[in-house]
Amino acid sequence: MRLQGKVAIVTGASQGIGRAIAAACAREGAKVVLVARREREVKQAAAELVAAGGVAAGLRVDVSQEEDVKGMVQWTVANYGALDILVNNAGIAGPVAPIWEVDLAGWRECLDIN
Repeated sequence: MRLQGKVAIVTGASQGIGRAIAAACAREGAKVVLVARREREVKQAAAELVAAGGVAAGLRVDVSQEEDVKGMVQWTVANYGALDILVNNAGIAGPVAPIWEVDLAGWRECLDIN
């Protein structure tokens, strides 16, 4: 229980690497806040950690939106009393096309999330 008493936020935690990191943090004793843009999936991931005996919550957060990020931190501190670990796992591959075919909005979304 190397993370006993710690509070962790893991972004991009509804699937893949983020979900695995959140599960590892919970197994090591951390209270974990899982965040992702897909609410149903992130809440399901958190529920699985709780069912396994962990302390976890799932929040719908778009990390490209400053207000969402502020709210995520405020919620975590208000509900768990601290924030010790932040895993910035959320990311997207970005536009997949020749550079001359990619519009600014596609690049902006990639930069904002990553």
